Amino acid sequence: RGADATKSNILSVLGGLKSNPDDYVQVHLIGHGSFDGNNYKFNIPGPDITAEEIANAMNQIGSKQMVALMTSASGGAMTALKHDNRLVITATKSGLQKNASVFSRYWARGSNLSSVDLNKNEIISLAELYAYTQNEVSKYYQREGLIASEASLFEGPETLDPELFSLARIGQLANASLSATAEALLSERANVEEKLSELSSRRQQLSDEEYFAELQDLMLELGLLQQQIDQELGNGDE
Repeated sequence: RGADATKSNILSVLGGLKSNPDDYVQVHLIGHGSFDGNNYKFNIPGPDITAEEIANAMNQIGSKQMVALMTSASGGAMTALKHDNRLVITATKSGLQKNASVFSRYWARGSNLSSVDLNKNEIISLAELYAYTQNEVSKYYQREGLIASEASLFEGPETLDPELFSLARIGQLANASLSATAEALLSERANVEEKLSELSSRRQQLSDEEYFAELQDLMLELGLLQQQIDQELGNGDE
């Protein structure tokens, strides 16, 4: 942030991240960007950082990843940032969209809105926030009577489900003093949701009987966990 957002500091933070393949690592970059026709640069105090430098640093992190690059010309970074363990969001569809972007405005705003939480689990996922932001950006240009000077991109491997990236907690889950039991139950729920995503990816490999048997077991487990979470948070008391 500010004068501290230098290339060396950003690379140091990325290089210091320790994770394992089951972790979900998120990088959100907000500011200004430039594109010279070949290379994208994230504009910061001192020497700018290139898309290749960001990608190289993230390639050293063993995890499931998401990077959201919310700047003008950020679409020019997509090719460099794409990786088989990474979801990439850019505020523009190419490096040629160089006007100031409003994408980050709605990205930040949506992270606190209960209306963005479509499945009402009090966790705003990457998929939910992106859908909200994309819609709000479109409405902004319509409302202002302007020709849209930005169109976002969202790319990544099919094996990575954007619903599994938790970006923000709202409601009671926003309480920093959740009990250890509640946190453990939330972790169990996340594991079941990941199993549901994995089951969906195997749908074509299974017979209907196999698929629906596994689906029923997982949905039952998810429902029971949600009941326990509600009880732990006091939602079950009427």
